[in-house]
Amino acid sequence: MPSKDKGPLQTAQREGDELKRKVDNITQEAQSLLDDTTIPERTTKLSDLYRESISLKETANSLHKKVSALRKGDEPIKVPDFDRKKKDEVKRVDGLRGQLEKLISKLEPDEVEEDYFRKVQEKGGAQSATETDGTETSGEESEEETDEGESETEGESEEDSEDESEEEDSDEKESEEEQTTTEVKDHTLRQWEALSDFKGEEEGDLNFKKGDILNIVETQDDGWWMAEDKNGKRGLVPSTYLQVYAKFPEVHSPEVGEKEDLDASKASGKSLWRKVSKAFTETSVTDVLSAMGGIPSGFRHSTLHKLLEEDETYTTGHYIYPKLSESHLSFRDLHWNPTDCKIRSKTVRIQRTFTLWNCKAVPDTGSALDVKSRHVRVALFDGVKVLSNIHTVQAKWLEKEPKTWTFNPRVQGMLPSILDGECFVRSNNVEQNIGLLFELGVTYVRTKTGEQGELSCGWAHLKLFDDNGSPIANKSYDCTLNGGTPYEKGVEVDPAVSRTASGSRFKSLLTANKQPHLIVKVGTPNKERKDILDMLPDTLVSSVHYAEFTAYYRQILADTLLRDRLNMYTADLIHSPVLAQFPKAIMQSDIMDALRSVWGEKMKTLKKANKRDSEQMKALFSQVFMETAYALLFFSSLPEYKWWDMSIMDARWKEISKFLKKNQQKGGLASLLSSDSLHEPFNIAEVSFDLLSTKCTT
Repeated sequence: MPSKDKGPLQTAQREGDELKRKVDNITQEAQSLLDDTTIPERTTKLSDLYRESISLKETANSLHKKVSALRKGDEPIKVPDFDRKKKDEVKRVDGLRGQLEKLISKLEPDEVEEDYFRKVQEKGGAQSATETDGTETSGEESEEETDEGESETEGESEEDSEDESEEEDSDEKESEEEQTTTEVKDHTLRQWEALSDFKGEEEGDLNFKKGDILNIVETQDDGWWMAEDKNGKRGLVPSTYLQVYAKFPEVHSPEVGEKEDLDASKASGKSLWRKVSKAFTETSVTDVLSAMGGIPSGFRHSTLHKLLEEDETYTTGHYIYPKLSESHLSFRDLHWNPTDCKIRSKTVRIQRTFTLWNCKAVPDTGSALDVKSRHVRVALFDGVKVLSNIHTVQAKWLEKEPKTWTFNPRVQGMLPSILDGECFVRSNNVEQNIGLLFELGVTYVRTKTGEQGELSCGWAHLKLFDDNGSPIANKSYDCTLNGGTPYEKGVEVDPAVSRTASGSRFKSLLTANKQPHLIVKVGTPNKERKDILDMLPDTLVSSVHYAEFTAYYRQILADTLLRDRLNMYTADLIHSPVLAQFPKAIMQSDIMDALRSVWGEKMKTLKKANKRDSEQMKALFSQVFMETAYALLFFSSLPEYKWWDMSIMDARWKEISKFLKKNQQKGGLASLLSSDSLHEPFNIAEVSFDLLSTKCTT
């Protein structure tokens, strides 16, 4: 039997297969050329690939038009699922077109930029290193090399409009590369200026004084660099004592493990421009300060602070919202107990208390930063991702001892909750590596620029289960802090502190005592506290002082959503200021302190019999919340909440104290409606709880 003719769709699929094969091959070849600058005739090969990519893109465009115009009636035989196959083929060709566009963007030459950067690099040739393709060249330095450099400088000072001068420059540059020696290459490492005096404690250290200029010969992972002084003496110096010598235009430090491609004459102008653009757009404050020795090399931008800034789902307020099930007809973490007519208590896998005691030997940030706050952020972590809300505890420190942080300071009256290191953690997560992530941080303002940010000064991961799967014991744990981010391993907070003498156990022991560390006491809640915690969400990290209020909030949630609703299938707004505003109040520690203060006064005068009446206690909580937290949330004279700025927090507490005093004298309602109290314009969202908000569905 004669073979059947191929239909238009099958022909297009064959052409698509061939196009995909070519695109994959050219992409792989281009990537190898872009990654390896030592390949012979690399520039020529990249240009050929660029032209081939353009040709393939034209083929892809033609194939896309061809496939889009296919019709089922043009097929010689019936094709099952013709529409689906056509759609898949169009999608595949679109993907190949996009892949080619990205490849063309990478390979696209830029003659103007290339010429410009070559001239810039030639002018700065005396201060930048050159490397040959593949291997380093070695030879003897001679007067011939000097003459060539002078000739190159003279050629560049003339008018660049003549082609002859450009050819001479190119020839001279190639000749200069041939004469470059390994010794010259070593001396291209940048000069650094000493920020302060350093007297070596061990053999092999290089002493220097403030203002001395040192040549860095070799960098090492531990932060101790091999340097040479003006007298030619070599030795190890701590990198944190140095800053880039301002005489030189290049201000970036050699990163550990980074091998820069200094063959600027053979790099394309486009790639050089990308490096300049990246330096301006991606260089962070930590990079600059670390390079200048202003902060230890292990400091980073705070990971947990970034999560809080970018995603509100890591806030405590989000975690205490009830979470709807997938059907939106019930709740995942809120259940009603018909026997007791109240919220059903739930026991979870992890329910522990922990207390932050102190942090010691935490490196200081130096004078370049004005530190506004020192604090610890806490969250559940399994080594891969954060599994809970992020709770923050502020630390106290003395100006004379900024390296020692303390918590739970002794104060007159009530301890502010932001300073209280006594916390709890709940979770039903079954991960074996789950534990508490402690990230030490400082909120700073740069003294020169006024820029504000937050640095991580180290982190520790305290696992809550041992290798056998048993919960860890109730005791104090001395956690050594790691540098970098929680996703980096083997990074030290300050390598200058950790360097030990060769094989000396005694000095190693002394060094270990100087390591920054955090002391945490882990315990188990007593029965009274456990009964309260069992009513909270399955996953939560918070202050123990908030547990009771959160439990009342959850009980009111259960009453409103599970008991009192006439129609369980309606999603209408629910009038309840307490339900709507408590998640906001819990994220402002001074407002919660005001609630604690008034609640404590109420408890002093309340009879024991009344305290055992759950309905009366819920009603009292709602009353106290409305008289304090609700009113303060919309108090217009209250400055914006910034827990890390002590001047703002002091101003807020003065206003809060006046409000509480007026409440005590005139009563909560009179104070709330007083003409002296200014509040923000009313919005119905203040008193409305929305079941379908994103906080309930995510």
